[in-house]
Amino acid sequence: MDQHSLRNAAALDRALAAFPRVRHLLCGHIHQELDLNWGGRRIMATPSTCVQFKPHCDNFTLDTVSPGWRWLDLHPDGTLTTEVCRLSGVKFHPDIASEGY
Repeated sequence: MDQHSLRNAAALDRALAAFPRVRHLLCGHIHQELDLNWGGRRIMATPSTCVQFKPHCDNFTLDTVSPGWRWLDLHPDGTLTTEVCRLSGVKFHPDIASEGY
């Protein structure tokens, strides 16, 4: 997903300027875990419950990391506790030779 970054990031940043209390941005599965800081806000994505896409690759590449999910706990003060969990106890072998998904 690295090559599919947000194309209108500047517009999003301008829109969020009107909402200084927004501290976290989340999106659904992108077949990768993501957790970074952008403009003072925490940006997170959850991995897929299926195959994972290997990060930092120029071409489509599957990862051997197990399927996963992210749980979230939003506290009354606006802080967020989150963790990515991965499927364990089973052998997961995606078709690494696949050229698409």
